[in-house]
Amino acid sequence: MTTATSVDDFLAAPEANELGEIPESARREVAARILASLRDDLGVPIAKLDADDAHAWLLHALPERFASGDPLVPHVAPVISAWLGFAARASGATLTAFRRACAEILPE
Repeated sequence: MTTATSVDDFLAAPEANELGEIPESARREVAARILASLRDDLGVPIAKLDADDAHAWLLHALPERFASGDPLVPHVAPVISAWLGFAARASGATLTAFRRACAEILPE
């Protein structure tokens, strides 16, 4: 069974495969940190994530997982974007408000 919070399931998904320019080891580490932040810092089931959760996650909780100058920082936004598509598909929830808020907060 595929779960939206499994790093291995995400990395095996087509959404992660589209990140081919990012080394697999970097994809794995970034995914592990973003999912740990969702689990440990927000603790909200994927299907219940909303715009306020996106703000708390992206602007407060997640930056704590990446030190200034961390070479993985450039990969965070693309991995999150790919994970959002995967999470919506894997969870069966549209995550509309959460995805919209993330898109507004994340850099292009």
